[in-house]
Amino acid sequence: MDVPGSAAATLPHGFVFDIDGVLLRGKEVLPQALRAMSKLYTPDKSSPRMPLAFLTNGGGMTERRKAHQLEQLLGVNIHADQVILSHTPYRSLAAKYTNTPVLIIGRNHSIVEVAKSYGFNKTISSQQIARSDPTAFPFWAQKEDWVAGPSADRYVPKLRMGIEDNPIKAIFVMTDPSDWYIDLQLITDILIGGGVLGRRMEHVPANTPPIEIFFSNPDLLWANQHPAPRFGQGAFKACVETLYEKVTGTPLTENIRTFGKPNPEPYRLVEASLLKQAKKMDLLPRNFSFSTSSKPPFSAIYAVGDNSAADIRGANSAGSPWVSMLVKTGVFPKELDNCPIDPAVFVVDDVEKAVDAAMHHTRSMKWHSMR
Repeated sequence: MDVPGSAAATLPHGFVFDIDGVLLRGKEVLPQALRAMSKLYTPDKSSPRMPLAFLTNGGGMTERRKAHQLEQLLGVNIHADQVILSHTPYRSLAAKYTNTPVLIIGRNHSIVEVAKSYGFNKTISSQQIARSDPTAFPFWAQKEDWVAGPSADRYVPKLRMGIEDNPIKAIFVMTDPSDWYIDLQLITDILIGGGVLGRRMEHVPANTPPIEIFFSNPDLLWANQHPAPRFGQGAFKACVETLYEKVTGTPLTENIRTFGKPNPEPYRLVEASLLKQAKKMDLLPRNFSFSTSSKPPFSAIYAVGDNSAADIRGANSAGSPWVSMLVKTGVFPKELDNCPIDPAVFVVDDVEKAVDAAMHHTRSMKWHSMR
């Protein structure tokens, strides 16, 4: 955990904020978040004074819609390219699966639209499959609501996905599912059936390639208005892995990949966003050149989060000039001084105090550089 020193003090600094547990608790905006934004934005709230981004393991909507949502909540101007969601790294996989059938998992039908906006053209959701074959989910509480009436479409025959001639090739978990029963059943069916719905494991041809499965974040727990942390997508992933091993007798270790914090992909996307903003603000040296192998040209990138296993571990692993800042308004227990496993560089009570500490640290670096 290196704190950037005086040699880099002439470079700009930037801020990266987690959302849940830092700026919000559920749907409620923390008052400290509003005061923090006022310190970072111009008086008219139209633009940040320095490069700034929002990095969350949440999702379920497009980056543009999330930016608009944050604008309404925080009262400042936010652009879509300042927002990195848990599934934003899936964009890099769209070229591989552009015209390949993929299963989309998560809450509500908007996740399908998000996947299509990334370039996944042949998508099918668990809700669509459930409506096509209610017998696959005999204990689904909402089954009668979905399949009642003549307008209940049979999506799988119409889209011709998940059949032997057109099997599902990959599964993308976009968000924490709301109905674990149907999603756990369906994912297991797809994995052991080689992408064909209803095919038993022993009937899968020997040369069938394994189905790839992607999770957008590994968070075991997350914070909302409830006094205790709630299960997140990491808990759902653990259920998938356990059920697969119970059914097949083999661990699910291949063709499975997890994105989101603390993995490196979202941090590279944030660095690209901050660099773009710094160029637009004319904050970089005139003769500066940057390659993907170079260290980001910032004196510090202050990463503010509430989850030591995600936010702090990710920022520490990203290396200099990232500076981890842990707040006590979310998952992290208030009674602890720091996390012994993933210790933060700075530990403060809330996001406003994090901004104050970061500003003080930046002024101190500049002062020492002039000595």
